[in-house]
Formats: sequence, structure tokens, C-alpha cells
Amino acid sequence: MIQFEDVRKSYGDLTVLNGVNLIIPKGEKVALMGFSGCGKTTLLRCINGLEHIGSGKLVVNGEDVQSPALNWNRFRSRIGMVFQQFNLFPHLTVLENVMLGPVKVKQESREQAAERAYQLLKQVDISAKAAMYPDQLSGGQKQRVAIARSLAMQPDILLLDEPTSALDPPMSREVLAVIEQVAAQGMTLVMVTHELRFVSHMADRLVFVDGGQVVEQGSPRAIMNHPVQPATQRYLELFEG
Repeated sequence: MIQFEDVRKSYGDLTVLNGVNLIIPKGEKVALMGFSGCGKTTLLRCINGLEHIGSGKLVVNGEDVQSPALNWNRFRSRIGMVFQQFNLFPHLTVLENVMLGPVKVKQESREQAAERAYQLLKQVDISAKAAMYPDQLSGGQKQRVAIARSLAMQPDILLLDEPTSALDPPMSREVLAVIEQVAAQGMTLVMVTHELRFVSHMADRLVFVDGGQVVEQGSPRAIMNHPVQPATQRYLELFEG
């Protein structure tokens, strides 16, 4: 499903990814963790081409992301992305935000897109707000809409970049509950997060990133109970404390 082979990425003299090797099979739920600036968000964004790799090889859904023949619209239509700051269109209603991708990218009829959008809003428990605009919603409600919007494209892979970082604890809990519900459906899920308790029971694998490299990976319980790398130990002491 996703395969990094010695992937490197720099911004000028700043090396962000420094030889990443990582395989994520279909259906696996992976948590990317690490200190700020370690490269985990860049790693995530490379998966759907929001960032382009400098060297190495990255294959996603059987597609080499460096291939000149890659159809980016088709490629990205199979990968959902949920951002920290929601990125909803303020001039569209909640329902219209969720419908937009299927109508514009997949050329679905508005009727078909509206029906599935409403069902997805019901799934994330926000259908009562379907006719409202984003600025009428709380942060947690906006993030649930953003998740529904990603699911509307029926993606093979769902990427989440610290989806609760802009939310207070009660809102974080409601969004994490929705993510857990989505994860239980068997979709491949890759999530950048600091939510250790959530990761311990949601993720199949915890991947710890430090200095632009994957330095430790395994079951969340094994790593949290017996971290090997000093950076992992420091991280767990900070966020568990």
C-alpha cells in the first residue's frame, strides 16, 4: 500500500527526511510520533504529493510518486487528508463542503453526492448542521465535517495531520471517537499525533521519527512500555507526564 525506500527531502541546507524506510500494508493503522521538527508531517504529506521527495523511492497504491506519467488527480482522489486547521470552504454549507470533491473530481451527480454526504455526516454525528456554514460550528464540529469530507471521496488511505492539536480536551475526545470509528472500518490510516492514550488502543503500529529517520517502530504497547531509543524515552517521559 505505502512503501518508502531511502526517501530524502531537503529545503535548501535543511534536511527534513534523511533516508526514510517504511512499509505500511493495506488496512494497517499507523501512528507517526516524534518531537516537533522531526519530519513526521513532511513524511505524511509526501504520501499524497503535497510535498515531493528529493530522492529515494516512494510507492503508494502501486504508483511511483516520481513517475512523469502519474495522474495526480486520480492518485490524490484515492487518498483522504485531514488537516490541523480543518480547511473547510467558508462560503459553502457543511453539506456542500462534503459534496464538493465527488462532484468536481469524480463527476458524480449532485443528487448522488448529496445523499452520500448526508450519510457520512450522520456517521460522524453532525448531520443536524448540514445546512450551516463553517463559521457557525465549533472546532470539534468543523473537524468532524473535515473527516466526512475526506471519506466522501471513498479513499483507500486516510491521512490525519495532528487532527486534535487545535482543539480543547472535550472537543479532542469527540473527534478521536470519530477517528476510532472510521479506523474500525478497515481503511489504511496514517496519523500524526501526540495522543498516547488514543494510540495505545487504536493503532496497530507506532512509528517514532527522529532527525528525519524512522528510529523505532512496533506495537504501541511494546514501545510505550519498553522504548529502546533515547529520543523515544524522552518523548514518552514528556508526553506521559
